[in-house]
Amino acid sequence: MACFTACVAQGCAVHLLRKYLKKTNKAETLENRLQSLQNMLFGGSALLLLEHIWHGEISYVFPFFTKATTTEGIHEIFEEIMTVGVGMDVIVTSMWGLSIFVSSLIARNSGEKSCA
Repeated sequence: MACFTACVAQGCAVHLLRKYLKKTNKAETLENRLQSLQNMLFGGSALLLLEHIWHGEISYVFPFFTKATTTEGIHEIFEEIMTVGVGMDVIVTSMWGLSIFVSSLIARNSGEKSCA
């Protein structure tokens, strides 16, 4: 119901970090790699938002989340954000880190083969 908001929050934090790195001209490679993480987070959030709209869990009028009309529902929303949303953030960031690691291994191995 609101798990995608955790990914949006992390995506915004990554965006701010990228802007800082670009402004200070530090670590251009890291800034480029963070772009892929940002795309993964925002893209996944957009798909989850559409899925939640499709299932009727999000409305077009305030408070937007259908469960937010009661205090028990608000508790469920925060619980879902903290469990499912943060879990998704950890998994997406881990897969991004793994892809960076594997790509650096491939680049290193291809570099060694071409030098030999």
